[in-house]
Amino acid sequence: MARSKREKAGQDGARRKLQLFPMLAGRAGRLFERRARRSPNPFGLVILHHEIAPTQGDGSRELVPALGADLFRAQLEHLGKHYDVVPLQQLRAEAGARSSGDRIPVALTFDDDLARHLSVAAPILEEFGFPATFFLCGNSLRASSPFWWQDLQVILNRGPEAVADMKRELAGEWSWARLDGRTEDLTDTIEASPPQQRDAIAARLRDLAGPDRLDDGLSAEDVKSLVGRGFEVGFHTRHHYSLQSLDAKSLDKAMQEGIDELEEAAGYRPTSIAYPYANADLRIAESAERAGFQLGVIGKQIVVTPDQHPLLVPRFVGWTETIGTFVWGLGRVTSAA
Repeated sequence: MARSKREKAGQDGARRKLQLFPMLAGRAGRLFERRARRSPNPFGLVILHHEIAPTQGDGSRELVPALGADLFRAQLEHLGKHYDVVPLQQLRAEAGARSSGDRIPVALTFDDDLARHLSVAAPILEEFGFPATFFLCGNSLRASSPFWWQDLQVILNRGPEAVADMKRELAGEWSWARLDGRTEDLTDTIEASPPQQRDAIAARLRDLAGPDRLDDGLSAEDVKSLVGRGFEVGFHTRHHYSLQSLDAKSLDKAMQEGIDELEEAAGYRPTSIAYPYANADLRIAESAERAGFQLGVIGKQIVVTPDQHPLLVPRFVGWTETIGTFVWGLGRVTSAA
């Protein structure tokens, strides 16, 4: 019994620490932010989000957890009080023009063709009057076409037996699927696969997922609605391949394939691009430049500065579990500039 009480006391103490950390993190983040604002250096910040949903996603079991609408509102309220939210296309100019004491300019971006961009994120952004850029593949313009990781999540949600069946099915063609390991090992392997193999794996996952769908994507009318509400539409490549796995010819093709259809839906040709999996290098940036893109974003947790190439602009990942940890993250990154 004494041991049980000690264990319970330890659990209660750990719980109190977890509850206390976000509050302390938020206070520390505000101190960092004040220091960052005093900096004379020219810099800004681009924030990356994926799905905004009515309820918060579970980062411990979901591949791409959603940010809850209430927490998203809290993030926007904080940004409105302490930062200058600007369109992505103006971010680099605003960052280069800021001086000590000025608010730090911030741009909001969202990746992937997700129905809740329109039904959840857009209305909340409109409440605050904030601009945003939505990077779309255009693969659901005419019909629902889930991403492979959405089909994988459907299978994961069914439990261990379904996962074991999936691994046996995949291992019949790709022997590495039989190996035990973290889910991240599987997703990393699929991401890095060359296009033909990635597509074959995706088709197998879709068959295994069956009729269940996490999201219907964005139709052409949905894209028109986003644009009509004043939001920018950028390109995210049609097939969402890992661009670093492509040869020069395939890379140039990925920069162009599907953009005509997205242009038709948006009413203009996108000039900004978010590289799949937030990864790119100079070779990929050069291909994007040849395709006519003027701005490209990646996924480093650092600020935007004038010395960075405009086709390799870093983004800060905005998903957090509390507003306190979001504030701390912003402060930590900006104070390092």
